[in-house]
Amino acid sequence: MTRTGKGALGPDELVKRIEATGLRTIVAHQTLILPQLGAPGVAAHEVKNRTGFRMVYPVRSADLLRFLDADLQADSSMRRVSFTLHELLAVCLW
Repeated sequence: MTRTGKGALGPDELVKRIEATGLRTIVAHQTLILPQLGAPGVAAHEVKNRTGFRMVYPVRSADLLRFLDADLQADSSMRRVSFTLHELLAVCLW
């Protein structure tokens, strides 16, 4: 998918991709899991109004299996985010 942030992934792009893939005919749950820290430009209410898909946001991909096992509920440890110096530099230099 398109790199997120800096306006690269917004509601128009997400709606376009949902329609282009025929996602409505592939899945019945109508739920999209997006990275919380990677999708600041996605207006979830707009995507839901235009496609019927709702968005849920775990914090990190490392939490994805626990998030799925917990019926798409993030626990408090998933809500806490810390970054190593290496990660901070990678984000700043991106």
